[in-house]
Amino acid sequence: MMASILIIEDDPWLADCYRVWLAAAGYAVRTVGDAQAALDALDAVRPDVILLDMFLPHANGVQVLHTLQSYEDWADIPVLLCSSSFPDNMPDLTAYGVRRVVAKSDLSPSRLQDELKEVLLYAAL
Repeated sequence: MMASILIIEDDPWLADCYRVWLAAAGYAVRTVGDAQAALDALDAVRPDVILLDMFLPHANGVQVLHTLQSYEDWADIPVLLCSSSFPDNMPDLTAYGVRRVVAKSDLSPSRLQDELKEVLLYAAL
């Protein structure tokens, strides 16, 4: 059974691209467009990996990561952080579950699949 992925991405077109790419690779995929929808989705089903956009409406990715860490059930879910830009002074987010950080401009179907494989491999250790 392939891993389940929760995609938290506010751009519907991009979220759908990720969903199609990952579903074609055999992953079970769910997409949500904001932080509150993500929390609701996490209450329903615990994913194996979260693909998280850095900039979301009403809460940024770091706020989402902080919320994840505040719940024991969610603190160990590995995160693949994707963004169109990153602040120059971005802190090390590994303590927040971030296992890989990737620029959206660098993603292709195969690159996204490779990054997720790395995140899942790291989580299995």
